Amino acid sequence: QYQSAISIFKNFVQDYPKHKLRIDALFRLGEMSYSLAAYKDAIPYYREAYEKHPLNDLAGEAAYWIGESYLKLNDVQNAQICKGWQSDLCAGGAVPGLFELVVPAIISY
Repeated sequence: QYQSAISIFKNFVQDYPKHKLRIDALFRLGEMSYSLAAYKDAIPYYREAYEKHPLNDLAGEAAYWIGESYLKLNDVQNAQICKGWQSDLCAGGAVPGLFELVVPAIISY
């Protein structure tokens, strides 16, 4: 069921790069991938949703799920969430003061 939806959403994202619902499609692709335990696949969708639409309501949530996906991959170093809406979050390099590790939250989970 998810595979069919993933295909449709991928086509939408590719065919309509400037559509106002593109961020929603990217976020849903991340959700579906995460639900299928395809955490490596989920990260680029969440990252693009965050990086290309940092002021959208879904951006913060996308940043959170990037961290969760990295945790599922046991990649603690990259399991970081954003404290600021307009940082270069999860783009590879850490910016001091903008990140915090998700690990303490997961341990108390």
